Amino acid sequence: MMISLILVVVAAAIGGMICFYQPFIVVQFLQKHFTNVIFYVSTQENVFALTFDDGPNPPYTDQILEILRQYDCRATFFLIGKQIEKHPGYIQKIQNEGHQIANHFYTDEATIFLSKEKMISSLEKTETLINQRTDVKYYRPASGWITPTMLQHAKENNFQAVLGSAYVTDPIQPPHWYMLGALKSMLRRGIIITLHDGGGDRSKTVGILAPLLENAKKKKLKSVTLEELIHASNR
Repeated sequence: MMISLILVVVAAAIGGMICFYQPFIVVQFLQKHFTNVIFYVSTQENVFALTFDDGPNPPYTDQILEILRQYDCRATFFLIGKQIEKHPGYIQKIQNEGHQIANHFYTDEATIFLSKEKMISSLEKTETLINQRTDVKYYRPASGWITPTMLQHAKENNFQAVLGSAYVTDPIQPPHWYMLGALKSMLRRGIIITLHDGGGDRSKTVGILAPLLENAKKKKLKSVTLEELIHASNR
């Protein structure tokens, strides 16, 4: 009984740690065994993808766009339908800067709790607002969880799930030093970083962006859109 309890505690601790830091061996395992989700892209080019969830959300979306402009970098914004309606004009503003728009459902309700019909409806309602210009329509499950059945239904409607490979749980605002240090450690070619410009005060996320891009520059890595990263794939 005691051994079983210890194993449960250890498993929970490991799971909790992975929410804040993802060793690359874990990312490789996930990509190998869950091929219908994009976690990272195997590439020989010195590129990675920055992605931002839950926007648009002024003033933080604007601040992020300004920093990306300063470093001549591109990113992908997974937008929420309700936020688009609340802050009109941001789709054009983001795309005018050369960034990519993708789908993060109509509300921030956890995808795993939606019925098949509500999931597809939420995706399509948001897609009507954003009108992705890519052959495949990219989406990220709200709260990061989705069932195999939901994945299949989304795929049948020409949607591709993207989770990512470097996440420091910035919505709960860990210390600046930790987020920056962890992202620098995980930063490598083909990685997909998940951050948030929406969902509340995102000043800490904005605060780590410039030093992160400085670190990428030193490593001769360039932030590109998700679509550009996929085109750079070795596959």
